[in-house]
Amino acid sequence: MTDGSSLLVVVVDTNPIFWGERELQYQQTPDTLTLSALLDQLSVFVSSFLMLRSNNQIGIIAAHSTCAKFLFPSNTQAEGGGITEFRNVLNSSMLQLATDTNPSENHSATLLSGALSLALCYIRRLTRKDSSINSRILLVSVSPDQPSQFVAMMNAIFSAQKMNVLIDVACQVPASNCAFLKQAASMTNGIFYELKPLDRTLLQHLVTTFLADHSARKHLNIANFVEVDMRAACFCHKTIVDIGYVCSVCLSIFCSFRTSCSTCGTRFSIISKSKLPSRAQLPPPPPPQPETVTTIPI
Repeated sequence: MTDGSSLLVVVVDTNPIFWGERELQYQQTPDTLTLSALLDQLSVFVSSFLMLRSNNQIGIIAAHSTCAKFLFPSNTQAEGGGITEFRNVLNSSMLQLATDTNPSENHSATLLSGALSLALCYIRRLTRKDSSINSRILLVSVSPDQPSQFVAMMNAIFSAQKMNVLIDVACQVPASNCAFLKQAASMTNGIFYELKPLDRTLLQHLVTTFLADHSARKHLNIANFVEVDMRAACFCHKTIVDIGYVCSVCLSIFCSFRTSCSTCGTRFSIISKSKLPSRAQLPPPPPPQPETVTTIPI
Protein backbone atom coordinates (compact mmCIF):
# COMPACT_ATOMS: atom_id res chain seq x y z
CA MET A 1 0.00 0.00 0.00
CA THR A 2 1.09 3.59 -0.53
CA ASP A 3 2.09 5.86 2.35
CA GLY A 4 -0.50 8.54 1.55
CA SER A 5 -4.23 8.39 2.12
CA SER A 6 -6.52 6.66 -0.37
CA LEU A 7 -9.91 7.68 -1.68
CA LEU A 8 -12.23 4.96 -2.98
CA VAL A 9 -15.46 5.94 -4.72
CA VAL A 10 -17.83 3.00 -5.19
CA VAL A 11 -20.46 3.32 -7.92
CA VAL A 12 -23.31 0.87 -7.29
CA ASP A 13 -25.84 -0.04 -9.97
CA THR A 14 -29.24 0.35 -8.26
CA ASN A 15 -31.52 -0.01 -11.28
CA PRO A 16 -34.83 -1.24 -9.79
CA ILE A 17 -35.78 -3.20 -12.93
CA PHE A 18 -32.73 -5.44 -12.90
CA TRP A 19 -32.70 -5.86 -9.12
CA GLY A 20 -36.42 -6.65 -9.23
CA GLU A 21 -35.65 -9.49 -11.63
CA ARG A 22 -32.97 -10.69 -9.20
CA GLU A 23 -35.52 -10.75 -6.38
CA LEU A 24 -37.81 -12.94 -8.48
CA GLN A 25 -34.92 -15.26 -9.29
CA TYR A 26 -34.01 -15.42 -5.59
CA GLN A 27 -37.38 -17.01 -4.81
CA GLN A 28 -36.52 -19.91 -7.12
CA THR A 29 -32.71 -19.91 -6.75
CA PRO A 30 -31.51 -18.84 -3.28
CA ASP A 31 -27.93 -18.38 -4.55
CA THR A 32 -28.92 -15.29 -6.56
CA LEU A 33 -27.28 -12.07 -5.42
CA THR A 34 -29.90 -9.54 -4.29
CA LEU A 35 -29.50 -5.82 -3.63
CA SER A 36 -29.74 -6.23 0.15
CA ALA A 37 -27.03 -8.91 0.07
CA LEU A 38 -24.89 -6.67 -2.13
CA LEU A 39 -25.13 -3.77 0.32
CA ASP A 40 -24.30 -6.03 3.28
CA GLN A 41 -21.18 -7.39 1.59
CA LEU A 42 -20.24 -3.96 0.31
CA SER A 43 -20.42 -2.60 3.86
CA VAL A 44 -17.91 -5.20 5.04
CA PHE A 45 -15.60 -4.37 2.12
CA VAL A 46 -15.77 -0.63 2.85
CA SER A 47 -15.10 -1.26 6.54
CA SER A 48 -12.00 -3.28 5.59
CA PHE A 49 -10.81 -0.46 3.34
CA LEU A 50 -11.27 2.17 6.06
CA MET A 51 -9.39 0.03 8.60
CA LEU A 52 -6.32 -0.19 6.36
CA ARG A 53 -5.39 3.39 7.21
CA SER A 54 -6.96 5.92 9.52
CA ASN A 55 -7.03 8.68 6.89
CA ASN A 56 -8.66 6.61 4.13
CA GLN A 57 -11.83 8.09 2.67
CA ILE A 58 -14.83 6.52 1.00
CA GLY A 59 -17.67 7.64 -1.24
CA ILE A 60 -20.72 5.66 -2.40
CA ILE A 61 -22.72 6.75 -5.46
CA ALA A 62 -25.92 5.10 -6.70
CA ALA A 63 -26.28 4.76 -10.48
CA HIS A 64 -30.06 4.71 -10.69
CA SER A 65 -32.41 4.51 -13.66
CA THR A 66 -33.37 8.18 -13.39
CA CYS A 67 -30.46 9.85 -11.58
CA ALA A 68 -27.00 9.50 -10.06
CA LYS A 69 -27.01 10.26 -6.33
CA PHE A 70 -24.60 10.19 -3.42
CA LEU A 71 -25.42 7.58 -0.77
CA PHE A 72 -22.35 8.30 1.34
CA PRO A 73 -21.34 10.84 2.47
CA SER A 74 -24.80 12.32 2.69
CA ASN A 75 -25.72 15.99 2.79
CA THR A 76 -26.06 15.93 6.58
CA GLN A 77 -22.81 14.05 7.23
CA ALA A 78 -19.25 15.23 6.99
CA GLU A 79 -16.95 14.09 4.21
CA GLY A 80 -14.86 11.01 4.81
CA GLY A 81 -17.03 9.46 7.52
CA GLY A 82 -16.10 6.56 9.76
CA ILE A 83 -17.02 2.92 10.07
CA THR A 84 -19.49 3.45 12.92
CA GLU A 85 -21.84 5.69 10.99
CA PHE A 86 -21.32 4.25 7.53
CA ARG A 87 -23.96 1.53 7.68
CA ASN A 88 -26.66 3.75 9.16
CA VAL A 89 -26.08 6.49 6.60
CA LEU A 90 -26.00 3.99 3.72
CA ASN A 91 -29.25 2.32 4.78
CA SER A 92 -31.06 5.63 5.28
CA SER A 93 -29.79 6.93 1.91
CA MET A 94 -31.00 3.81 0.11
CA LEU A 95 -34.39 4.12 1.80
CA GLN A 96 -34.62 7.75 0.72
CA LEU A 97 -33.64 6.84 -2.85
CA ALA A 98 -36.33 4.15 -3.01
CA THR A 99 -38.89 6.61 -1.61
CA ASP A 100 -38.04 9.31 -4.17
CA THR A 101 -38.19 6.86 -7.11
CA ASN A 102 -41.31 7.14 -9.25
CA PRO A 103 -42.21 3.67 -10.64
CA SER A 104 -43.70 5.21 -13.78
CA GLU A 105 -40.33 6.81 -14.66
CA ASN A 106 -38.20 3.67 -14.33
CA HIS A 107 -36.54 2.31 -17.44
CA SER A 108 -33.91 -0.29 -18.18
CA ALA A 109 -31.09 2.20 -18.86
CA THR A 110 -28.76 2.82 -15.91
CA LEU A 111 -27.02 6.20 -15.71
CA LEU A 112 -23.52 4.80 -15.32
CA SER A 113 -21.97 7.66 -17.27
CA GLY A 114 -23.59 10.22 -14.98
CA ALA A 115 -22.45 8.33 -11.89
CA LEU A 116 -18.88 8.17 -13.20
CA SER A 117 -18.92 11.91 -13.93
CA LEU A 118 -20.20 12.60 -10.42
CA ALA A 119 -17.46 10.40 -8.96
CA LEU A 120 -14.76 12.22 -10.94
CA CYS A 121 -16.07 15.61 -9.80
CA TYR A 122 -15.98 14.41 -6.18
CA ILE A 123 -12.42 13.11 -6.62
CA ARG A 124 -11.35 16.38 -8.25
CA ARG A 125 -12.78 18.41 -5.36
CA LEU A 126 -10.94 16.40 -2.72
CA THR A 127 -7.63 16.20 -4.59
CA ARG A 128 -7.57 19.97 -4.96
CA LYS A 129 -7.50 20.16 -1.16
CA ASP A 130 -4.90 17.38 -0.81
CA SER A 131 -2.93 16.43 -3.90
CA SER A 132 -1.33 13.42 -2.17
CA ILE A 133 -4.60 11.42 -2.16
CA ASN A 134 -4.54 8.25 -4.26
CA SER A 135 -7.97 7.98 -5.89
CA ARG A 136 -9.74 5.16 -7.69
CA ILE A 137 -13.27 4.12 -8.64
CA LEU A 138 -14.95 0.75 -8.15
CA LEU A 139 -18.00 0.17 -10.34
CA VAL A 140 -20.38 -2.65 -9.39
CA SER A 141 -22.78 -3.23 -12.30
CA VAL A 142 -25.60 -5.63 -13.11
CA SER A 143 -26.83 -3.81 -16.24
CA PRO A 144 -25.67 -4.31 -19.84
CA ASP A 145 -24.10 -1.55 -21.91
CA GLN A 146 -26.26 1.31 -23.16
CA PRO A 147 -25.02 2.46 -26.60
CA SER A 148 -26.92 5.73 -26.14
CA GLN A 149 -24.44 6.64 -23.37
CA PHE A 150 -21.36 5.93 -25.48
CA VAL A 151 -20.25 9.55 -25.87
CA ALA A 152 -20.80 10.42 -22.21
CA MET A 153 -19.10 7.20 -21.09
CA MET A 154 -16.05 7.85 -23.29
CA ASN A 155 -15.77 11.41 -22.00
CA ALA A 156 -15.78 10.11 -18.43
CA ILE A 157 -13.17 7.45 -19.27
CA PHE A 158 -10.87 9.99 -20.94
CA SER A 159 -11.27 12.34 -17.96
CA ALA A 160 -10.35 9.55 -15.56
CA GLN A 161 -7.37 8.68 -17.73
CA LYS A 162 -6.16 12.28 -17.65
CA MET A 163 -6.64 12.47 -13.86
CA ASN A 164 -4.76 9.15 -13.35
CA VAL A 165 -7.83 7.63 -11.70
CA LEU A 166 -8.20 3.85 -11.95
CA ILE A 167 -11.63 2.42 -12.76
CA ASP A 168 -12.17 -1.10 -11.45
CA VAL A 169 -15.23 -3.01 -12.59
CA ALA A 170 -17.04 -5.88 -10.86
CA CYS A 171 -19.71 -6.94 -13.31
CA GLN A 172 -22.44 -9.59 -13.15
CA VAL A 173 -23.23 -9.24 -16.84
CA PRO A 174 -21.96 -11.53 -19.63
CA ALA A 175 -18.71 -10.21 -21.08
CA SER A 176 -20.32 -9.75 -24.51
CA ASN A 177 -22.74 -7.15 -23.08
CA CYS A 178 -20.28 -4.94 -21.20
CA ALA A 179 -17.77 -3.73 -23.81
CA PHE A 180 -17.82 -0.15 -22.47
CA LEU A 181 -16.96 -1.29 -18.95
CA LYS A 182 -14.07 -3.34 -20.31
CA GLN A 183 -12.80 -0.29 -22.15
CA ALA A 184 -13.07 1.78 -18.97
CA ALA A 185 -10.95 -0.70 -17.01
CA SER A 186 -8.44 -1.22 -19.80
CA MET A 187 -7.88 2.46 -20.63
CA THR A 188 -7.39 3.46 -16.97
CA ASN A 189 -5.22 0.43 -15.98
CA GLY A 190 -7.97 -0.91 -13.75
CA ILE A 191 -9.28 -4.43 -13.20
CA PHE A 192 -12.30 -5.96 -14.87
CA TYR A 193 -13.74 -8.97 -13.06
CA GLU A 194 -16.77 -10.83 -14.35
CA LEU A 195 -18.85 -12.41 -11.61
CA LYS A 196 -21.03 -15.42 -12.20
CA PRO A 197 -24.79 -14.71 -12.50
CA LEU A 198 -25.56 -16.91 -9.48
CA ASP A 199 -22.78 -15.86 -7.14
CA ARG A 200 -23.40 -14.51 -3.64
CA THR A 201 -19.72 -14.65 -2.69
CA LEU A 202 -19.15 -11.07 -3.83
CA LEU A 203 -17.25 -10.15 -0.64
CA GLN A 204 -14.53 -12.68 -1.38
CA HIS A 205 -13.89 -11.19 -4.82
CA LEU A 206 -14.01 -7.62 -3.51
CA VAL A 207 -11.44 -8.25 -0.79
CA THR A 208 -9.03 -10.40 -2.80
CA THR A 209 -9.23 -8.44 -6.05
CA PHE A 210 -10.15 -4.81 -5.38
CA LEU A 211 -8.89 -4.05 -1.87
CA ALA A 212 -5.25 -3.56 -2.91
CA ASP A 213 -4.34 -0.26 -4.54
CA HIS A 214 -2.37 0.22 -7.75
CA SER A 215 1.08 0.12 -6.11
CA ALA A 216 0.37 -3.19 -4.34
CA ARG A 217 -1.22 -4.95 -7.31
CA LYS A 218 2.08 -5.40 -9.14
CA HIS A 219 3.13 -7.79 -6.36
CA LEU A 220 -0.09 -9.83 -6.58
CA ASN A 221 -1.37 -12.32 -9.13
CA ILE A 222 -4.84 -10.86 -9.73
CA ALA A 223 -7.22 -12.28 -12.32
CA ASN A 224 -8.13 -9.84 -15.07
CA PHE A 225 -9.87 -9.85 -18.45
CA VAL A 226 -8.12 -11.09 -21.58
CA GLU A 227 -9.78 -9.46 -24.58
CA VAL A 228 -11.19 -5.95 -24.87
CA ASP A 229 -13.71 -4.99 -27.54
CA MET A 230 -12.70 -1.48 -28.67
CA ARG A 231 -15.55 -1.05 -31.14
CA ALA A 232 -17.44 2.23 -31.00
CA ALA A 233 -21.12 3.09 -31.19
CA CYS A 234 -22.43 5.18 -34.08
CA PHE A 235 -23.81 8.61 -33.26
CA CYS A 236 -26.93 8.21 -35.42
CA HIS A 237 -28.49 4.98 -34.13
CA LYS A 238 -26.31 4.32 -31.02
CA THR A 239 -25.41 0.82 -32.20
CA ILE A 240 -22.02 -0.90 -32.11
CA VAL A 241 -20.38 -0.85 -35.56
CA ASP A 242 -17.37 -2.63 -37.05
CA ILE A 243 -16.95 -0.30 -40.07
CA GLY A 244 -18.36 3.21 -40.25
CA TYR A 245 -17.92 6.76 -41.53
CA VAL A 246 -15.96 9.27 -39.43
CA CYS A 247 -16.38 13.05 -39.57
CA SER A 248 -13.02 14.64 -40.34
CA VAL A 249 -13.78 17.63 -38.09
CA CYS A 250 -15.28 16.30 -34.84
CA LEU A 251 -14.55 12.54 -35.33
CA SER A 252 -18.21 11.55 -34.95
CA ILE A 253 -18.95 8.01 -36.15
CA PHE A 254 -21.88 7.09 -38.41
CA CYS A 255 -22.97 3.68 -39.63
CA SER A 256 -24.04 4.99 -43.07
CA PHE A 257 -22.94 7.80 -45.35
CA ARG A 258 -24.62 11.20 -44.95
CA THR A 259 -24.10 14.57 -46.60
CA SER A 260 -23.50 16.47 -43.35
CA CYS A 261 -22.42 15.77 -39.79
CA SER A 262 -25.29 15.86 -37.30
CA THR A 263 -22.87 16.71 -34.47
CA CYS A 264 -20.88 19.70 -35.77
CA GLY A 265 -22.87 20.54 -38.93
CA THR A 266 -19.96 20.10 -41.37
CA ARG A 267 -21.09 19.44 -44.95
CA PHE A 268 -19.17 16.74 -46.76
CA SER A 269 -18.11 17.11 -50.39
CA ILE A 270 -19.37 14.23 -52.53
CA ILE A 271 -17.12 13.08 -55.37
CA SER A 272 -18.78 10.62 -57.69
CA LYS A 273 -16.81 7.95 -59.50
CA SER A 274 -17.42 9.61 -62.88
CA LYS A 275 -15.69 12.81 -61.69
CA LEU A 276 -12.56 11.03 -60.57
CA PRO A 277 -9.67 11.48 -63.06
CA SER A 278 -8.80 8.42 -65.10
CA ARG A 279 -5.32 6.97 -65.22
CA ALA A 280 -4.78 8.53 -68.69
CA GLN A 281 -5.63 12.00 -67.35
CA LEU A 282 -3.16 11.80 -64.51
CA PRO A 283 0.09 13.72 -65.01
CA PRO A 284 3.13 11.57 -65.76
CA PRO A 285 5.44 10.88 -62.84
CA PRO A 286 8.59 13.02 -62.67
CA PRO A 287 11.73 11.51 -64.21
CA PRO A 288 14.17 9.98 -61.77
CA GLN A 289 16.91 12.31 -60.66
CA PRO A 290 20.49 11.17 -61.35
CA GLU A 291 22.59 10.37 -58.36
CA THR A 292 25.28 12.90 -57.59
CA VAL A 293 28.56 12.00 -55.92
CA THR A 294 30.44 14.68 -54.08
CA THR A 295 34.18 14.29 -53.67
CA ILE A 296 35.92 15.90 -50.76
CA PRO A 297 39.64 16.71 -51.28
CA ILE A 298 41.95 15.40 -48.57
